[in-house]
Amino acid sequence: MLNAAAPIGPRGVGGGDGDGGDGDDCDDEIVVERALEYIEEEEYDDAIVEYDRLLEDDPDNLLYLRDRAATNLLAGTYERAIDDYDHLLSIKEEPDADLYYNRGCAHMAASRLQEAISDFDKSIEMNETWSLAYNNRGVTYARLGEYQKAIADFT
Repeated sequence: MLNAAAPIGPRGVGGGDGDGGDGDDCDDEIVVERALEYIEEEEYDDAIVEYDRLLEDDPDNLLYLRDRAATNLLAGTYERAIDDYDHLLSIKEEPDADLYYNRGCAHMAASRLQEAISDFDKSIEMNETWSLAYNNRGVTYARLGEYQKAIADFT
């Protein structure tokens, strides 16, 4: 059986990088640390609650949205992850390849295979040497029965 590569997971955040909000950075860091501890313990629902708390005050915080989306992927709540990635892509001035890659992973996990292909295509367009995107696009093609395309991506 073909296995997809994992999406890029939550990365934890600190204040002062320009992507954060106007909240108290110290308090935010404590909440993020707690969320990351929940993730380590595979208590994803609790981690999502922590990210929800952070996003109440700063709903367009790129880092918190990205981490919540990745945590939703881990939790198996793929539609929520897709919603977060959709929101991220709509507010980020210059979306990057990993956002499309991760949304592609969420689409693939939700069996939305054509959408996954589209996102992996965009990710590869932005980073032509990213082997994970090629791998996951190949896995998606294989699931669609398009084996020649899958082989080309794996090659």
